[in-house]
Amino acid sequence: MAENYGQLSGVLAGFAFTALVLLLSRDRERRHAVRGGVPLLLFVAFLTLIINTVMYSVLAGDSAQPRAASAQVINGLSFGLSIAVLLQGITLLIQEAGHDRATIGVARFSTVALLPCLGLYFVLTGLTDIERARAQLDGTCVPVAASTEGLVLCAGALVIPALSLHPGAQNVPPLVRRFSRTAAPPTVLVLTVAAAIAGSDISNRSPEFVFSATTSAWFQRGAFAILVVLGLMLSFGGLEQARTASHRARLIWRETPAKKR
Repeated sequence: MAENYGQLSGVLAGFAFTALVLLLSRDRERRHAVRGGVPLLLFVAFLTLIINTVMYSVLAGDSAQPRAASAQVINGLSFGLSIAVLLQGITLLIQEAGHDRATIGVARFSTVALLPCLGLYFVLTGLTDIERARAQLDGTCVPVAASTEGLVLCAGALVIPALSLHPGAQNVPPLVRRFSRTAAPPTVLVLTVAAAIAGSDISNRSPEFVFSATTSAWFQRGAFAILVVLGLMLSFGGLEQARTASHRARLIWRETPAKKR
């Protein structure tokens, strides 16, 4: 599966690069830059997805199951963060274009709340593989399911960012909105680089290396905190409001050459 994830990450990196090039070309022609830091989001998504492609390529060549199980949860978290940044860029483009509220609402909910929940669930499934690998090393074979704590955290990763989408919760100070908008992409980039370093360190360990039960427990808590904080940053870092029809009309009139008016 690591090979398939590596291919998917590479394809998404190509999409991010293409979207970035088209967006910059359009902005240069219209002499109008899209709001919300979309170019930065797409650029970071492109970089981190390339890094994830390399990480999954290394994982695909690891034949040691315990060691690979430990690396896959790190790769999974990093991959989820990259997807979140990519979807945030697409969501802001949809909001910038002034589409209907239903489309914007679905896009924002999927990016801010649904993706962190799915990302954490992906990490939890990887942690169950670690438990199975640890049991095999101990000479036992027992069925392993996601822990109750993990499922509770998974639900929290959905509910907490979803509540931040309420109009009342969106009334945050402008400083918080600007910080969330500018800090989210660099944060994801730093975490992806850290994940690549950690994955490289794991690949150099012994084939029997596997996370301990304590490490797995703290990793799922850390993944929950990272995904929830990122979801809140993406929620508060969105555009203040969709452009009204009159505002869009004025923008189109200003961007239309005088000969075509």
